[in-house]
Order: sequence, then C-alpha cells, then structure tokens
Amino acid sequence: MAAHRVRLVEAAAPRVPPEDRLTMDRVWDEAVRAKPSLFDGPVVACAGLDREGHTAWSSRG
Repeated sequence: MAAHRVRLVEAAAPRVPPEDRLTMDRVWDEAVRAKPSLFDGPVVACAGLDREGHTAWSSRG
C-alpha cells in the first residue's frame, strides 16, 4: 500500500474508560521511571518538535 498524500482530520478522541486510563498512565509512568529519556517519538515527529539540550523539546512553529 502506498499513499501519495495523507490528509489528517481532527476528530474527537475515543472514549477511554477511567480504569483503562489509570492503567495506561501507570504503565507509562513506570516506563519513564525505568528509562527517563523515554519519549513518544511519533508524537514528537507529528507535533513538529525539536530537541533543546538533553531534556527539553520545543515547537518549531
């Protein structure tokens, strides 16, 4: 499958049950404590962020 163009459309986020959200947050927090340099690469790329030093990220615009 190949795409020549991708169009992103803003939509409401899916509903995540509170117990699932708590589990997701707990697992993410544990992962970050185990590896403080961990970050969400796809979010960084899609948000247009650049690295500032060793620990900070800033928006390109």
